[in-house]
Amino acid sequence: MFAFANSGVSSIEIEAGVKTLGHHMFNNCDNLEAINIPVSVSYVGDYVFANCNNLSSVSVKNAIIGAYMFFNDNNITSFTSANYDKSTLKTIGYAAFGGTNLAEIEVPFVGSHKYTSDSIESLFGYIFGHISNENANMVLQTYSKTPTTDSVVIWTDNTRSTYTLRSEYQFYIPKTLTKLTIINDALSTDDTIGYGALMNTYFEEVYYETIKTINDYAFYNMDSLKTLNITDKVSLEIVESLGSYAFDDCDTIKNVIIPE
Repeated sequence: MFAFANSGVSSIEIEAGVKTLGHHMFNNCDNLEAINIPVSVSYVGDYVFANCNNLSSVSVKNAIIGAYMFFNDNNITSFTSANYDKSTLKTIGYAAFGGTNLAEIEVPFVGSHKYTSDSIESLFGYIFGHISNENANMVLQTYSKTPTTDSVVIWTDNTRSTYTLRSEYQFYIPKTLTKLTIINDALSTDDTIGYGALMNTYFEEVYYETIKTINDYAFYNMDSLKTLNITDKVSLEIVESLGSYAFDDCDTIKNVIIPE
């Protein structure tokens, strides 16, 4: 923990075979510009590369992006399939991209992982977290009509603990982020957008390769959405189920493209 935190390290080489990256391992390393994480890494602690203000080049070959991993790395402006292996990446931790200046994100799922059920982890804002900053929009999201509470990881005085979020979760998503692309796994059997998954977000463009099920309120009140394109590149499937209020209050949407 804190192995190289606050140091002047400018270059790191994580060799194949390394399995663990500890909590805060390279936190606040302002000279660090690029990282490459090999597929062998199976445990990633919290805040591993957080507060690295010059980090802009990221290559993730392993299955896990840890909680707060790139938190406050404001030089990260794009995260696409060029930055990771879509067949390998399985989990994105809480607030992993909080405080970044992302303009575009391309991920294999909405939220923390492939959809299994409606939960806080199936909400898009989960990977940005609840900590406010001046470069982010506060976005309210929820996955249930009934009041809910969930706990997330925080650090206080170098001690790991939990923080309780209640009902409508206040997530802080970069103001610069206007484009979302979801790249689906060709072997997927359930391509579902969860309840409230993208509600209240400010995307102008959303691209999905495949959708089978759109749950209630999935795109609710997306006031800036102009284009939703289900490109259907992968498995030639169509939307089979459309939930209540899925596109309600999407005032600006002009183009919805759903293939035959």
